[in-house]
Amino acid sequence: MIQITNRIEFLQQLKQELPDQCRAVEIGVLYGDFAADILRILEPSYLALIDPYEINEEYYGSGLATAYSTEQDYQNVLARFANEIKSGQVVIDRAMSYDAVDSYQDHSLDMVYIDGSHIYDAVRQDLNDWVSKVKNNGYLCGHDYINEPQFGVVQAVNEFLAANSLEFHILNTIGGDFAIKINR
Repeated sequence: MIQITNRIEFLQQLKQELPDQCRAVEIGVLYGDFAADILRILEPSYLALIDPYEINEEYYGSGLATAYSTEQDYQNVLARFANEIKSGQVVIDRAMSYDAVDSYQDHSLDMVYIDGSHIYDAVRQDLNDWVSKVKNNGYLCGHDYINEPQFGVVQAVNEFLAANSLEFHILNTIGGDFAIKINR
């Protein structure tokens, strides 16, 4: 396992692992800050940004909402990536991740980055829903693999790794970014 200590270093390491002109998805976009880093560092030919841009009431008993971005956040992301959207490099998929997943073909993506809801049930569902969309030797990634009492990321990821006999390929030990290489 490669251990790093910040998000930029995480993306730089991932860049070395991914093919040129990779195809990627980010789940949970909010302001688009990490999406901008993905574009700058990974230089994907295609980046889908999935976020419902709504505040909802799905709590799963945790006290955390599963969606918390706003219409204004959506408008800002549209403006921020206007050129990339116009060129077709970036696509905004305004949906919950579990509704968007069927829009993507199996084994069609080099990288999926999960950073939507931090609730155990939602993270578990995202991992299980999206793993089939990742190409052989591609990466299922995510954020917030940290010990935060309200988060269920660590538990969901650990269970996913064990159930699928997988392990981390890259782990940001400070910020909680992780990359799991998918070998079929």
